[in-house]
Amino acid sequence: MSKIQTKKTLFPKINDQYQYHLKQLEKKRFHFKVRLILTVILPVFIFVVFIKAANTFIRIKIRNLFSKPFHNCVPEKQGLPIPIQGEPVEKETIHPQRVSDEPK
Repeated sequence: MSKIQTKKTLFPKINDQYQYHLKQLEKKRFHFKVRLILTVILPVFIFVVFIKAANTFIRIKIRNLFSKPFHNCVPEKQGLPIPIQGEPVEKETIHPQRVSDEPK
């Protein structure tokens, strides 16, 4: 019960070659996309993340540097408070005024 091999006609041969060629092009396109991502997009992404991390790190270090008190400065001597001579202000009373001259 063996099958008898028959020659393929021209159309199936062309179709098989087309499918094979199409598969090769899809592989090439996939490899190109992977190569593009690994050589262009990924380094740019890593560089942007590095810049943002460095910026945050520098801001944290500067904040910590300026939030600490200076140890070398001599505190100024506290002087006596200056007395303020104040005068009382006259109280002013405001009387209500009529808005219109119409009698009620």
